[in-house]
Amino acid sequence: MNLAYWIKGYLRAHGAGRVFVAPLDVLFSRIDVVEPDVLFVSRARAAEVLAEKHLVGAPALVVEVGSPGTRRTDDVIKVFRLVEARYQRVAELSLEAGDALTTPLLPGLEMPLAEIFED
Repeated sequence: MNLAYWIKGYLRAHGAGRVFVAPLDVLFSRIDVVEPDVLFVSRARAAEVLAEKHLVGAPALVVEVGSPGTRRTDDVIKVFRLVEARYQRVAELSLEAGDALTTPLLPGLEMPLAEIFED
């Protein structure tokens, strides 16, 4: 939820789109349905992907939260971005290093991992 609150605060100030948390289905086809933990839909694509009770098509940003069993590896965030039609790892961030998560989708937003993982 901390991550969603950071994004929501940014969106209030900038009006760049909407943030959602599960449960909200994302339909790619009738048989290919996913439910990300946190997702962002840009204002530019909202009319295209927002339906009454789900999304039809890819949101701009998707976040999956790991389970307690994977907590050790979840303290390191692997950041993938779509680059020239392929997903590439562009960063590996660490809580211990004091890193902050950023995205070019939300310019100027810096989310310190210490606050994202805060209880």
